[in-house]
Amino acid sequence: MRYRPGQSGNPKGRPKGSPNITKQQTKELVNIFIEKNWGQIQKDFDSLKPRERLDVIIRLLKYNLSSSASISAKNKYFEHYVKQLIKNKKDENTETS
Repeated sequence: MRYRPGQSGNPKGRPKGSPNITKQQTKELVNIFIEKNWGQIQKDFDSLKPRERLDVIIRLLKYNLSSSASISAKNKYFEHYVKQLIKNKKDENTETS
């Protein structure tokens, strides 16, 4: 039997403010995956063309990965990399004008 709108099989539900365990576990697993595979991720990233790297960076910046200190440090690397790409592009445009 279906429940009426606003009702569920667990009327008390998850208390407000309590973390969603599935979301928390998923975030931890993603962080572990990144930590264990960072070397390969870096190699793959470095093998991309500049425009592809920028696309990856833009996609990554949509997520808040700063829950881990090591992930936060990697975000700083990406921020530096984006600034360097922009600078290089400006220099490239100046040379061709």
